Amino acid sequence: NSTLTIEEFHSKLQEATNFPLRPFVIPFLKANLPLLQRELLHCARLAKQNPAQYLAQHEQLLLDASTTSPVDSSELLLDVNENGKRRTPD
Repeated sequence: NSTLTIEEFHSKLQEATNFPLRPFVIPFLKANLPLLQRELLHCARLAKQNPAQYLAQHEQLLLDASTTSPVDSSELLLDVNENGKRRTPD
């Protein structure tokens, strides 16, 4: 169960980073988070744990996956120049 909607997460992430995210981030999250949630639930059930317990016990899997992620996190953020406006694409 999620406690934040994807839109709320998007907004809070932008708030926390003071950096606007690219427009495709919300559709990307909507397409991929349900798959990730199902996979997490499946793995947790196989381990006879709830998802929070599974994540706590397998935290290294998350850290390893983030270093080999095919998506560069910089691709998710819009380029913003020093005056806070988006840069024009080259």
